[in-house]
Amino acid sequence: MINDIKPNHLIQFYSMLKEDGVRLDGKPGGLSITTIKHHHTLISSMFEYALTWELATFNPSSRVKLSKLGFSNRDSKRITEEMIYSIEQIKVLLKLIDAEDIKYRTLINLAIFTGCRREELMGLEWKDIDLNTGKIKIIRSSQYNIHDGVYEDGLKTYKSKRVCQVPNKVISLLKIYKNWWE
Repeated sequence: MINDIKPNHLIQFYSMLKEDGVRLDGKPGGLSITTIKHHHTLISSMFEYALTWELATFNPSSRVKLSKLGFSNRDSKRITEEMIYSIEQIKVLLKLIDAEDIKYRTLINLAIFTGCRREELMGLEWKDIDLNTGKIKIIRSSQYNIHDGVYEDGLKTYKSKRVCQVPNKVISLLKIYKNWWE
């Protein structure tokens, strides 16, 4: 029964999720570390409910520390040099988008010159942009999920709040975009 499940069973299950062939979408490799952590959170929550309802006497997931088992996602979030555009690549990208619609040119320029995450860019409002000084306040994000649709949210961390200074070229684009937008 439920009390027969031991921490070692969960460790074996999580290890199996990392193996090739376990994915239902047919893609090679195992599940991502983040997905395995989501599984662990769900299982832990289920055991907590089982404890509350007196269906279990202990929560075996509370004794499983994923980070100690090599399930750390520090390496998966490490940015490598290959992931960063070079100055030459950025110049080519900016030249290629010159003929594109103003909204795309503006978005890509903002992404390049502010370093904002996608959801931070989507959270920008005109009141956050000073077209005289070139300063842009990053203070919120815009999120989407199937249940709530688009909604405003906070930033990823408290330290993510910042002010970015953008060059005159970006301010000129923002002015053109604002006229189009209005």
